[in-house]
Amino acid sequence: TSELHQAELLGLADILDEAYEGAERVRRIVGELRSLVRSESGARAVDVTSCMTRALRLAEDNLATVAHVKKDLRLAPMVDISDIKLGQVFVNLLSNAAHAIRRTPEESEIRIVIDTDPRGNARIEVSDTGEGMPPEVLSRIFDPFFTTKEVGSGMGLGLAICHGIVTGAGGTIDVRSEVGKGTTFRVLLPPSKSAPSEPRAPEARAA
Repeated sequence: TSELHQAELLGLADILDEAYEGAERVRRIVGELRSLVRSESGARAVDVTSCMTRALRLAEDNLATVAHVKKDLRLAPMVDISDIKLGQVFVNLLSNAAHAIRRTPEESEIRIVIDTDPRGNARIEVSDTGEGMPPEVLSRIFDPFFTTKEVGSGMGLGLAICHGIVTGAGGTIDVRSEVGKGTTFRVLLPPSKSAPSEPRAPEARAA
């Protein structure tokens, strides 16, 4: 009947509207991803230890409820990068570490290491004693829209953005993981071309 045909057409129109809205949402997300990883002229010499300290303050409430947080902060060179973007990388890595924890806080640990590697790069490692990841997950961990979280808990863009930010600054980011034992993300960033070449000691904290 004509009424049934009209109802089918209306249903098809709704489906097309939803598909269009979904495509537009993906287009906006990809645009934001590109803008975040694009090299910016405002990059400057940044102290990675200070940046990590700020990231820890932002994430401390979440971290304290899941694990003991241990820090090993040594000499590290200044690096040429946006401090906002580097902070975004650190907060994301800390949040992922917290999300990986499945045991009680007393049995769990998140460890942050900052130092200088043999080639003079700033080395930042964030490790957790969480559930770890199998090889099939590790091989896709930096792919856009790939996530192991529950539906509605994330879009799988965090690590892809981190990868773009780090490589855009001339650095590298990699991951080691073992199921049942935990995961370590390692970021290497080249020393700043404008700052003094001597590695910088961690800032003293007030008593």
